[in-house]
Amino acid sequence: MKQVSSVGRVPLVKLFLFGLGAITFGIYGYYLILSLYPQQPAVETAVWVQVAAPELKLRQEPADEARAVKSMKLGDQLQVLGEKENWLNVRDEQGNSGWVSRLYIVLSPPGLQ
Repeated sequence: MKQVSSVGRVPLVKLFLFGLGAITFGIYGYYLILSLYPQQPAVETAVWVQVAAPELKLRQEPADEARAVKSMKLGDQLQVLGEKENWLNVRDEQGNSGWVSRLYIVLSPPGLQ
């Protein structure tokens, strides 16, 4: 959770208009403003894809010339970890991770993960 704080001379009227989420401390005419606006944690929703080719190489780097880590089969499930251009950084169900070309991948139907 990020908290932004600042110290400065701010008229009290403006502090009340600043918002309900602000806390103020009066110290000799200076006010410390801590932002307490609720920061929702990012909900990590896993994105799963399926291999849509008869065979697909899981590669160490996002390049056709990169060393293959594993050979994936049609229908294999992969969790998306990131992306770079036309490549997806993925992890398979056994925990192997690497890069695959997004040209040979489709989104998994809900409930198959």
